[in-house]
Amino acid sequence: MRIVSKFLASVIIITLCSPSNFALAANSVLDSSPSNFESFKSRINDSLVGFNCSSNNSIGFSANWSIPAEEKNQGRNSNIFTSGNSLESCGRVYSTFNFEYKGNTYEGKSWNVSSNLPDFGGFSTSAIIPNLPLWGTDAPSVGSWVGVVRYAPGFGFMWTESRVRAYNPETLIFAIDPFVPLTEKNALVFNSKGDFIGIVSTMAIQKVNGLVTVHGAPLQCPLNKEHPTVSITNCSSAYAQTIWANSVPSPSPSSTSSKKQVCVIGTSTLGGNIQSSEQCSDTSFWIYTMCEVQPKVDLQMYSKSKWITSKTIKGVKDMEKCPGDKFSSNYLYYSFTGPLGGKYRLKSYGNVKFTTSYLNLAITVKN
Repeated sequence: MRIVSKFLASVIIITLCSPSNFALAANSVLDSSPSNFESFKSRINDSLVGFNCSSNNSIGFSANWSIPAEEKNQGRNSNIFTSGNSLESCGRVYSTFNFEYKGNTYEGKSWNVSSNLPDFGGFSTSAIIPNLPLWGTDAPSVGSWVGVVRYAPGFGFMWTESRVRAYNPETLIFAIDPFVPLTEKNALVFNSKGDFIGIVSTMAIQKVNGLVTVHGAPLQCPLNKEHPTVSITNCSSAYAQTIWANSVPSPSPSSTSSKKQVCVIGTSTLGGNIQSSEQCSDTSFWIYTMCEVQPKVDLQMYSKSKWITSKTIKGVKDMEKCPGDKFSSNYLYYSFTGPLGGKYRLKSYGNVKFTTSYLNLAITVKN
């Protein structure tokens, strides 16, 4: 593995198995429906898009990911959050497809698709679409009101009301009352404050009889440390600690005053020689980049006495970040991110010419 010092915000999703039990919680603040449901829907509808791939109707919303000036200059004006499984039906990463926004057709380009849990994905577009926060401030509570919206071609966005009936704070998966027509995927869930809290999905989780399951939005979890509040639940599991690297909102004064850095030391042993490189970033999560000749690399996490592959990604050809050298002219660029507190390594697959190799990641926080 060849390590580079520069890094680019990228996306990686860390996953965990589905829950077997749901815990109950209580929060009366969000029990009531919005005082004006029509106004509530109109505000959110301004950020919603719909698309159809392989006869699969899907919905997404423009999210407040930060977009670097370089990408804006290249025409990226909005990033859309949607179902990763549905987006995969539109093609692999960097595939282009059409979507609808306010009766007009635009082109989208996927940058994160997934057929694993959690059911999250994203694509970019040149269309300028008002965004909504990905970062909520309240976890779902049993008995609280939620609004559910799906996309129906020819009719637009269809809303219905429901209630949370079960919630697992360790995985953020929750269940809501069924509604008509019954929808078990490709629908967004918002609380009464208008915060996105999850996406309806049955992928990779146990169904709850008589209820609709939702993959809860893990992006609220880092608020535990940066903005402590009793309404945020425990986010200690790997699933709950999911980090979308470029989704970090503008930092508050309290989160920037510490001037701490998250550093990653990548260490590998090749031919009996130990090679290492340190990379640091001013973020609340770790970022690590490298150049590698192999076409795919696994991000693995140590859990329950064994290494578990949380994500497999394919390298990207980038001559600026990964120029050729005397060993190869075919390097691919990789960028990985993750939350603090875990034990990680990268696995590069070998073949008849190269051996499988591992790069251990040591993560520290420096003042």
